Amino acid sequence: MCADRPKHLMLKATFAERVNGASYPLSNYLLRLMELKQSNLCLSADVTSPRKLLHLVDKIGPSIVILKTHYDILVGWDYDPQTGTGAKLGSLARKHGFLIFEDRKFCDIGHTVQMQYTAGSARIIDWAHIINVNMIPGRV
Repeated sequence: MCADRPKHLMLKATFAERVNGASYPLSNYLLRLMELKQSNLCLSADVTSPRKLLHLVDKIGPSIVILKTHYDILVGWDYDPQTGTGAKLGSLARKHGFLIFEDRKFCDIGHTVQMQYTAGSARIIDWAHIINVNMIPGRV
């Protein structure tokens, strides 16, 4: 960036000041969370054991605003919607105040992406707040 060129106003704004410009509820919530924690830290927890993941998240949860996961690399993921790994992650997210980002990189037609998110054994919709999608246009 050139020294003589002014910075964009949003770059100088605090997280709290940015909330007013956030038109999506999740963006608004994330900015409020960042202001509250005075952090924008996202932990990419690429461990392979659910036990290690839950232990790590419980320890670092108070310091992060987003936890990025890959449920399919965890050996022994418990799929039970009430007591399984996803439910436990959701409980830790509420306890420590962070969002869960399941890094899926879904890429398909809308209907298939919707089923991948809402159905199947992992039921990602039940425990993740954010996923990433490269959706091919089509009907949902």
